[in-house]
Amino acid sequence: MNRHDRRAAAASGLIGPDGKPVSRWQPPRPIRVALVVPSMRTIEADTSMALTAMACVSQANGVQLHLQNHKGSMPSHARNSLVEGVLPYNPDYIMWTDADMKYPPDALLRLLNHNKDIVGCFYNKRREPYETLGHLKGPARDLSKGGLFEADYMPGGFVLVKADVYRKLPWPWYYEQYHRQRYRPKPMSNIEAFFAMMSDSFSEDMPKEVVDSLKGWGVFEEWLDRASKDDFRTTQWMTGEDYSFCQKARRHGYQIWCDIDLTDTIGHLGEQVVTCRVKGLQPAAPPPGAPSGPQDTDSLAL
Repeated sequence: MNRHDRRAAAASGLIGPDGKPVSRWQPPRPIRVALVVPSMRTIEADTSMALTAMACVSQANGVQLHLQNHKGSMPSHARNSLVEGVLPYNPDYIMWTDADMKYPPDALLRLLNHNKDIVGCFYNKRREPYETLGHLKGPARDLSKGGLFEADYMPGGFVLVKADVYRKLPWPWYYEQYHRQRYRPKPMSNIEAFFAMMSDSFSEDMPKEVVDSLKGWGVFEEWLDRASKDDFRTTQWMTGEDYSFCQKARRHGYQIWCDIDLTDTIGHLGEQVVTCRVKGLQPAAPPPGAPSGPQDTDSLAL
């Protein structure tokens, strides 16, 4: 690669994890990655362009790709179905990108270079006040220099997971959780929430004698109180399918990592309503011959 090509690659942002243009960076062996996109009926145009660019750059650097989409309105079902659908292709990794994300072309290469079981990016919600999704492990720290940090929870919109994680974790990998203890209209105790959850999972309620026997079992109640300890989601009465996956993965000994440098380049595509505030202005005069009648003072004559 000559000097002009190197400058062009640098200008386009296609820089590998070693600081060199990505066309010079090669994985140690052919890596098989399943690119999976859960969606509704459509994928954002910016996401399609980002996905295409990332696929081109990754394949040019020796990464073998398999692309799969699942259309549906249930996020947990879509994610579980995608995992089941791509595992028969024997991928090394599963790369998740939601249908409303924007990212640089070398994003997959940068995540692969970390060689972690679970590694991804935080991003903000699409609506005000635009809170950041994800939570780092441990106390707050200075992130201004970037780097890789361990996380408790990672949003599912842009994350790379080794396929062996899914092969080893019990199904379902993705599921919503409802924390009845935190449901403000009618909060329950931990043991009441447990019995309600069991009733929702089976075809009939627990018999009273079973409930009474468990309530009197001190070891069970101690475990339930310990397992229901508060974390940063204390005020939330529901946990989404991506955070539930993180919780299950950590329980089975996996670490989750956040790439802060790549996080700074990720966009979560939303929408904004733009209105023209002209109420109170004088209506435009009707053209000659126009029918008379009340004028809409919320419109402008162009």
